[in-house]
This record gives sequence, C-alpha cells and structure tokens, in this order.
Amino acid sequence: GDGLNDGFLPRHDCPLRTWSLQVVDHWGRTIFTSTDPNMGWDGTHPTTGGPVPAGLYGWVLSTRSDAVDFPMPCE
Repeated sequence: GDGLNDGFLPRHDCPLRTWSLQVVDHWGRTIFTSTDPNMGWDGTHPTTGGPVPAGLYGWVLSTRSDAVDFPMPCE
C-alpha cells in the first residue's frame, strides 16, 4: 500500500466483553472476520492473500459490554 488507509480497525474507548468485526465485498461475501478488538483488516483477500481491488466494502461490528461504571457516551 501507499501508507494511507492500508488497514481498517474501528476505534473504541469502551470496555468490551465481546467483539465481532466482519468485512464484506459488494456482493455481500465475507472477506474478513475477527473477534479480536486489536486485529483489523489489512485489505487483503482471504483466498489469494493479495490486496483486494479498490472499491467499496461494507462492515458490521457487533459488541457487548457488561460495564456500567464508565462515562457515556463511548466513542
């Protein structure tokens, strides 16, 4: 990559119990998943290991927190 937007990892400041990140291509096929809040997508294709074509990619992030003693809102 060129050092700009070479990776994707949503920011969070809340204490989380669960984390599930999914990135999909424009056909809705999953190309990345992670349950580790410190592991983002590096823009590679899961089958080839090479970079995916430039374009739009969707993502879904599901989280859960048990904490009730942190200031709201979390960013």
